[in-house]
Amino acid sequence: MIPENMDEKRINPQIAEVEVGIQYLRKISIYPLSLYHEKNLSKKIATFLGTFSEASVEGAAGAMSIGVFAADFIMENIEEILSYAAPEENAQTLMQEITSDQAVEIAKIIYEINYETIIKKVLELLSRMKPKAQEEATTTV
Repeated sequence: MIPENMDEKRINPQIAEVEVGIQYLRKISIYPLSLYHEKNLSKKIATFLGTFSEASVEGAAGAMSIGVFAADFIMENIEEILSYAAPEENAQTLMQEITSDQAVEIAKIIYEINYETIIKKVLELLSRMKPKAQEEATTTV
């Protein structure tokens, strides 16, 4: 929802645009997931990873399995993901207008915005905390 007196400087820079369409392309906005939606999606991803790890295969067959499992996960959940990330669009209508490749591109954007950046920030935070924890451990000995 856009406030009436929206200051351009306050628009979230994480909003991405992607072109969708079967015959004619149009741009849609992909928004970062809210923490609530990210939590719901993370539960599904954890279930997916658990299922995949039980069925994993080594080598080239393993790489193919990852691709098949990931594509299946995206296709099973894309309507829900679209409703989270593109709230200005009707997810059911949008499903009729996008290709598999475009769906995967949207999933990639969501991963980069909501997961990849967070993982990097958490790892950075942990690396900052580690020296302090080691320092405290040596001073208490």
